[in-house]
Amino acid sequence: MKQILKYAIAAAIVLHVTACSSDYLETAPTNAIDDEQLMSSVENYGTFINGINQLMITQQGAFGQGYCGMSTVLMYLGETCGNDWHQEMASGFNSANMKLCVNNNAAFSNYAWYFLYSIIGNANRILSSIDNAEGDESLRHFYKAQALTYRAYSYYYLVQIFSKRWMDSNNGSSDGVVLRLDTSTGPQELATLAKCYEQIYQDCDDAIGLFEESDASVTDFYQPSINMAY
Repeated sequence: MKQILKYAIAAAIVLHVTACSSDYLETAPTNAIDDEQLMSSVENYGTFINGINQLMITQQGAFGQGYCGMSTVLMYLGETCGNDWHQEMASGFNSANMKLCVNNNAAFSNYAWYFLYSIIGNANRILSSIDNAEGDESLRHFYKAQALTYRAYSYYYLVQIFSKRWMDSNNGSSDGVVLRLDTSTGPQELATLAKCYEQIYQDCDDAIGLFEESDASVTDFYQPSINMAY
């Protein structure tokens, strides 16, 4: 009798499972949106822009404590290397005397490269897909302008940190940085410094034109605006 009961229960379970629809194992989280859904509407691209806004002030844990976005880049590779920076402790702060800033294996220089290209990668993702989304044209121009502004901003600081001064660049023929304008991730040669600055100016000019064509405006001081593009 126990055996019959056991088989009956097993059969009921099988019938219940097979009676379910074919998508019963689809377990997409209710708090997540897939890329295709997110990219289908222009309005949703505000989420991408806000993601870059947040990235500017977010701590990247892989580099350890204190690596918190653009403020870290500006402090460690900008202020601490200047003549007006005062450091009380003589040890434990080699960034102040440029020992770590010029070391290719140090987190100080690696972080700036990683962080700024993270912004560029997100901007390229927006620029490569937003024209295929449906929605308000004015808002499309606005988000494209913000993405272009972020890309120009990031390349400007990359060449400031990793390339020669213009006066030492043989009129821009020296190496610049990797000038990636799409969503590819494979190896790519360095562009010349002149080509990098040409792209920076082009992105800013394109952003200004798009900002002027859009009726949208920033709602918070930290968002890229036409003033930043200028």
